[in-house]
Amino acid sequence: MDVVLEFLSNNLVLVLVVAVIVLELVFEYELAVKRLKDIFMAAEEKAKAGLFDTMEEKYEWVLENGYKYLPPVLKIVITKDLFKKFVTTVYNKGMKFLTSKELL
Repeated sequence: MDVVLEFLSNNLVLVLVVAVIVLELVFEYELAVKRLKDIFMAAEEKAKAGLFDTMEEKYEWVLENGYKYLPPVLKIVITKDLFKKFVTTVYNKGMKFLTSKELL
């Protein structure tokens, strides 16, 4: 326990900087999820208007437009490939929710 307290007292600034970075990433992640949901909704509106011929076109539109609106802090750690996995996960969870509520 003394070693931990000594480390914290000697590196207080470093610990605070790391804590702020982690909190910023968590906040930015929540913002990214909200933006992604908005983009999914916009894609759905475009699909209803007949602007997409296939689900693949809609998915690609979400990928292209979603990454553009990703907060800059997250673009440092999230590549386009990782973003694609993120979009797929959010999409699958959304579809599972809608299916479970019998909304589709």
